[in-house]
Amino acid sequence: VEDNLDPEVDCSDITVTFNGEGSIRLDPEGMATGTDNCAVTGFEADPPSISCDALGEIVPVTVTVQDASGNTASCTSYVTVEGLPCGWMSMPDGIGCTNGNEGDFDLDAGNFTLMAAGCYTPGASADESGYIKYQLCGDGSITAHIAGLTLPGYAGIVMRESDDPGAKKVAMVYQGVNAVARYVRYTTNGASYPSYINTPGSRWLRIVRTGNIFRGYHSANGITWTYAFAVSVPMNNCIQVGLLTWGTSSGSAVTATFDHVVVDPPYSTDLARSADTALPVRIGSDASPISAAVWPNPSSGVFNLELDGSGNGEVAVDILDEMARRVAHEQIDPATGNLVRFDLSNRPPG
Repeated sequence: VEDNLDPEVDCSDITVTFNGEGSIRLDPEGMATGTDNCAVTGFEADPPSISCDALGEIVPVTVTVQDASGNTASCTSYVTVEGLPCGWMSMPDGIGCTNGNEGDFDLDAGNFTLMAAGCYTPGASADESGYIKYQLCGDGSITAHIAGLTLPGYAGIVMRESDDPGAKKVAMVYQGVNAVARYVRYTTNGASYPSYINTPGSRWLRIVRTGNIFRGYHSANGITWTYAFAVSVPMNNCIQVGLLTWGTSSGSAVTATFDHVVVDPPYSTDLARSADTALPVRIGSDASPISAAVWPNPSSGVFNLELDGSGNGEVAVDILDEMARRVAHEQIDPATGNLVRFDLSNRPPG
């Protein structure tokens, strides 16, 4: 008996939540119900997976069912994409804090919220805190602004060898007063005591890694940065960077909000060009506009500048600091060579 009847299919909308994954493979059988006069033999989703780049989007996915005779029918499932940005991960235990950690990201506001319940230890050789982490391999930096903090409590940024409580680390922490605490653990399971840096009004924090040298900076406005310290801590090539918060007692509950969070280099790139790099520029008062791109942006100091090649003659590129002093200069002829790599990593932020 020949089967010429198509199956019937009915789709359901679903939500996928990212927590460190680069992509999530879809389960088409969980997205649609298929029936056939004989039997449904297969389900297929197109696209078959959702990338973390789709965070905040509603992605239409075509689900196709097939019967034994090769007859097919399709419907559309709308997939809502939620969770943390690419590469970021939050675990229930944070760092040594059993079921006390919860991390979230608000795409519209562009901020992370980290909640820590009962995360506290008086000891110096093992940490206990809420934690949202991100893998960094090689040199790089993390920058964040502490937008909100439940007091009394602590919130800041960290570079550490792992999320083991006794891992080697370098951290900068805000605690609601005119000082930032620096925590360094030079050896695994060694002591890490705070060292205080007077910082009136500073809620912007940055740590830059160059090999085993870790430099700290702070700022009151995110524009003018003050060098705070440099320490040498031997760590693996690939480490964790992240956001952390904890309370002042074992019964405390603390909520910290972070915005302007930037890790450089960005997710899964090595000076690779990202989507939002185009910059409209005009060279001279009478010149036609020249399209340009800078990536990665933001950067810890190493970046590429590319012009579109449509201009006439050479273009002078000056890079100025916050005091309008020139720190770099290049002459670029877009017609012959429109890509220049700058390395300002040996200069302080700003």
